[in-house]
Amino acid sequence: MAAESVYSAYVDYEGTTLPLTKFGEGADIPPMTDHKRFKKFIREGKWPSNHVIRPQLWRQVAETNLSHSMVFKEMKESLFGTSGRELNHKLPIFLEKSHMITYHLNESGLMAMRTILTIIAHLYPDITYCPLLPPITSLLLHYLDEESAYMVVATLLEDKEGMFLDQTRISFEVFLTSFIELVKKYDVSGRRVPCFSVIKQTSKSYIAAQHAGNVDLAYANWIWWIFKDLPFSYLIRVLDCFLYEGSKVFYRIGLAILGLYKKHEGDVEDYDPNSISTFTKVIPCSEEKLLKSAFKIKYLSKHDIRKLTSKSKSSIVTSEYGQVDGTGHADMIALERINSSILSHEQLHTLWRWLPQRKAIHQPVLLFTTEQHGFSLQTLYAKCDQHDPIIIVIETLDDEVFGAYVCSKLQLRRKHEKNLSYFGTGECFLYCLYPNQKKFPWIGSLSGFNITHSSSLFLSADNERIIIGGGQNCGLQLDANLDHGTTRKCETFNNPPLCSNDFFRCKIIEVIGLRDD
Repeated sequence: MAAESVYSAYVDYEGTTLPLTKFGEGADIPPMTDHKRFKKFIREGKWPSNHVIRPQLWRQVAETNLSHSMVFKEMKESLFGTSGRELNHKLPIFLEKSHMITYHLNESGLMAMRTILTIIAHLYPDITYCPLLPPITSLLLHYLDEESAYMVVATLLEDKEGMFLDQTRISFEVFLTSFIELVKKYDVSGRRVPCFSVIKQTSKSYIAAQHAGNVDLAYANWIWWIFKDLPFSYLIRVLDCFLYEGSKVFYRIGLAILGLYKKHEGDVEDYDPNSISTFTKVIPCSEEKLLKSAFKIKYLSKHDIRKLTSKSKSSIVTSEYGQVDGTGHADMIALERINSSILSHEQLHTLWRWLPQRKAIHQPVLLFTTEQHGFSLQTLYAKCDQHDPIIIVIETLDDEVFGAYVCSKLQLRRKHEKNLSYFGTGECFLYCLYPNQKKFPWIGSLSGFNITHSSSLFLSADNERIIIGGGQNCGLQLDANLDHGTTRKCETFNNPPLCSNDFFRCKIIEVIGLRDD
């Protein structure tokens, strides 16, 4: 079947529902240097997923840099040898398991995909986060051989204008957030009116989200409408355009999906955030109509997108995810995974963005966990006394996650064993991670606060308790058995209680240190 099909040998022919027989004939593809003609050719091409033009079209993207072919062969031999492949490629640290979307690939296709990602990880060490790399690589392998697919990916990664693939967590967040800003400004018609009316401001869910400060959450995963929900034949046509025009195509497609959804559903009184995902899976229009709707949206030039992303980046870097207190930073190393039972890898990255810049260059290490070491403050001291700094992570029985960054060695408590006294510095902070994410730095690092003795009580510890934050109340306190704790507003961090109840019970406590390589 593979010989009669346009698809590569990496496609699962038995398990797929794709049309397998070749369709159409080769075409005279305009040169990519003739931008206006080539763009028109791509946008108006009515090619189904089994059209013979696609491999030819996609290979043309990589022809601008044939040196990638030699590099790929050399790296493949260096990493995997000539006699066979390493069967268990580790997932590159810039990816999450949820990013590994494989569509219709068979076992050989999955191996080819992991081979490409592994080589990318070795050749492009500056990539710290690139969630769209696996699905795009997978799609390329449906039509191209392993080497050609790599060449296309490498070409996208090396684009000097950064039009194609975001390669850091902050740039990907800017990409997502910029779409949310577009939603608030544009309708599918291209008029400068809100498409945000998809959610009526009178709807109960909108008002609830507004009160919770999470209005944008409805659109937080918009890119996955395209890569996870959109039918394969539509997605392939979107990729045709993306490979030439870049990620602004995704903005257009996302807005078009919202516009079509609005027309189909009308104004809804109560909005289910999952309904757009459900709608996209069975989108009631042709591929041509979706693309036509997307490309008739005006005011989405490169200049418009750059202006918007610049604004979004400034907002993110100065928000609670970045420079809350002047110590946040956007550039991060690719963090290695730790065996945490509380934190996802994404939450770990959030914590690392909140660390002082000179500390965030180190890798994390799990020093203590109640699951392994038991619920004992003395054991925590024994495991962590010599480490500076440490991050205390608490998960309550209500599944809330919060904690503290402690920037002094806990063994300093022994200097004043007879009296409970405070130590530490203004780099300490409290934080929440779930259900809300927020950093609470020392008020002395913020403007508008008077620094007093009671607002400089950072850390205190003895055999009975550990306290972070003082002044009227303890910001966070754990008892000797590590099974109970309290959290209240304190003068040092001006924080609200870190969880829904001032008095909480602990499910798991972990302490993370910084590895000094």
